Amino acid sequence: MTSILPALDDHNMEIKIVKENISDILGKNRTKWYLAYKTMLFAIIVYAVVGTVILTCSAVTAKNADDFWGLGSTLGGGLIFLSIAFLSYIYKGKRKYVENTRLAIKRSEREGQNTEIVLKDDGVTFKDFHIYSEWKWSVFTHYMLYKDYLFLMMGNSVLNSLVIQKNELSVYEFDELVNFCKGHLYLKK
Repeated sequence: MTSILPALDDHNMEIKIVKENISDILGKNRTKWYLAYKTMLFAIIVYAVVGTVILTCSAVTAKNADDFWGLGSTLGGGLIFLSIAFLSYIYKGKRKYVENTRLAIKRSEREGQNTEIVLKDDGVTFKDFHIYSEWKWSVFTHYMLYKDYLFLMMGNSVLNSLVIQKNELSVYEFDELVNFCKGHLYLKK
């Protein structure tokens, strides 16, 4: 259950999001992971395809088995091998990331405490069962809109961001927050 306590006026922004459970954080973190690694995944797939093409060309042009093993086949095989190794590494990282998120959700459910995000003109505060953080807006380098999410990013990695889902706010509050971000942060596409 999410309760939203709006306190917006013409001069000061204050949006408070209080969440009684954080089960939606798994979806948020999966989206973060996807956005952080989608470019790398695309590059790995391209390298695997290029490796396959090079390997196939080497096989087609080889007159016999001894001619197959040369620069082209070694390069093609190497690209395929590296693609598989990187995919394995990324997959293991994703499993660990998701498992850590699940553990945090279980820990939060055991503690039974709320998560609270307060967005004001001067900064953002985040509080849950074991973390209290305050950030000035200058810490956020840019923001990003993706589907129904607003990412307030600290640095270049989307993994290091505060995520606010559109349904956590009223339409007015979400628009107010996006307009605030437009005036203070760079939009990353």
